[in-house]
Amino acid sequence: MNDHWDEIKKFKRDILLINAVSLGISTFGIVGLLLFFNVKILSVVYEQHPYYKSPFWLCFSILFIIMGLWFCAVATRHKHRLLWLLKNAKPIKMRLILEIIENMESTEYFAYLTPLSKKNQNPGEWRVSLGYFNKKFTYGENADVFFDPDGHFPSIIKTNHGLLWKLAGNGSAQKL
Repeated sequence: MNDHWDEIKKFKRDILLINAVSLGISTFGIVGLLLFFNVKILSVVYEQHPYYKSPFWLCFSILFIIMGLWFCAVATRHKHRLLWLLKNAKPIKMRLILEIIENMESTEYFAYLTPLSKKNQNPGEWRVSLGYFNKKFTYGENADVFFDPDGHFPSIIKTNHGLLWKLAGNGSAQKL
């Protein structure tokens, strides 16, 4: 685990950023609740008081609080799960082929994984959505793949060039 310490630190930093944004969303909801229950606390002009007393304002404030806390919990759980897998799961040797799909709106990164025992299988046995990766990975290189023991899907791909993290969510790792 220590041979890729810089990438693990970057991964933790990314999750910390996601948590900060999530808590910002929750803070917006808390400010909305404060405005609903006591408009004077934030020195709002008297003519605007009725706008903050509507049930619409209350519902959206509660929604933002719940949404921010949920995003924070999911990101933290995903981080802990991937780090646990990296430390405790036994890797499987597989062949790695990377694909980049670029269009005007976004760029998507995919890893195709094939067990080393199978020869010339295209595109692979697994297709994994990745957040990003460094361009120095080579075509068809061998990798250690850490599978999630609960879902039996690849979660972390470790090569000589670094670590590739699977995106959170259903469908981000598909068996082909």
